[in-house]
This record gives sequence, structure tokens and C-alpha cells, in this order.
Amino acid sequence: MKSAAFCFILFFTLLLFYGCGKYPRRGESVNRGEIIGNFEMPRCYTAATYTGNVCVIRAAGDLDTAEFAGCIPAAIDVDFNKVSVLGHTISYGCTAKIIRELKIDHLKKEYNYTVKFKDQGICKRLGMAYNLVLVPKIPEDYRVNFFVHED
Repeated sequence: MKSAAFCFILFFTLLLFYGCGKYPRRGESVNRGEIIGNFEMPRCYTAATYTGNVCVIRAAGDLDTAEFAGCIPAAIDVDFNKVSVLGHTISYGCTAKIIRELKIDHLKKEYNYTVKFKDQGICKRLGMAYNLVLVPKIPEDYRVNFFVHED
């Protein structure tokens, strides 16, 4: 009887450590792989390169000045000679745990950007995240692949 209880406790402990450790805490996000950091769209700008739910910003020219009354565009504080921006919009319930990951395959000349997320709460689709990240400069002859996985 003691060994069965021990096995149950051991199983439950392993489940807690390995099952819950995959995602960050509720409402948080993490970046993995070759992502440099998060990108905040400068005030009064939109991404001209958004197609569907994805965008690739390789140069300042890929940004449009939004036409808002009284909006003065903020300075773009990014060196597009060294970095590019990737984004993939997702919708989720109340909050989500998000993992963003970039893997660069130089043999295939591909940037593979994956967004994994897990809904938290019982709301319908109320939340949205653009998942804009800074990445090493994307060479012109490289392809960008986007993947989304919802758990």
C-alpha cells in the first residue's frame, strides 16, 4: 500500500513539474530560439506588409504612417540594416500563455517562426496578440514560414 501511495505522489509531482513547465505563467509570454526581443510598433505607424495574420518588416519602408487626427509619428528606433521584424496575430480567450520561437535554417534558407499558445479562462475570443518580434536581418533570398499551435 505504501508503494502505491509513493508511486501516486511521485507521478503527481512529475506531472506538476513537467506538465506545467511547458508554458509561462498565465498572461505571460516567452521568446525562444533566435529571437532578439519584442517589437513595439511605433506610435502612428502600421505595418504595410500585413497579409492575413502575418507580417514581415525588412525595412522602414515596410511601415506606413497611420492617418489619425493629431497623431505625430514617433521615431523609429530600429536599425533595419541589422534586424527585421516578424509578426503573427492570434486571437484567444481572456488571457493566454504564449511561446514565440524562431529557428533559422541556413541550408534551406528559411526563417521558421512559431507561435504556441494556450487559452486561459472561459471567455470567448476577446484577446488578441500581434506577436511582433525582432529577429536577425532576413536576407532577401530567404523564405519566412509561419506556424501557429494552439493547445
